[in-house]
Amino acid sequence: MTAHDRTLQGHVDGFLDRHPDGWDHHAWEGLLRDLHSNGVSVSDPADLGRQLEEERLRRWLARLELKGLGPRRADALSRTFGSVWALRQADTDAIATVPTIPRALAERICEAVARA
Repeated sequence: MTAHDRTLQGHVDGFLDRHPDGWDHHAWEGLLRDLHSNGVSVSDPADLGRQLEEERLRRWLARLELKGLGPRRADALSRTFGSVWALRQADTDAIATVPTIPRALAERICEAVARA
């Protein structure tokens, strides 16, 4: 991991720690300013936003504490759905199409998402 990547990851982690349930435009702009002032390129804010949303989804899935839903499967869900909002819109059939997610786990994920 490069120094740039470590700086970016540290800022993303801190931002998500402060905003586990999402953020508004003002907070997003603050993160971009902070990254820029620390030498991190913000020339592609859409990509940064995608990375942030995927990491938020991984963390959110970890908080569900579902048996059988470890980091690899959470990564697969994060790459497929990209955000907590998108996963909340998905049904069992859509979740079960994700590689490594068996139907029984997809059903448990849907139930947990509905309760969360």
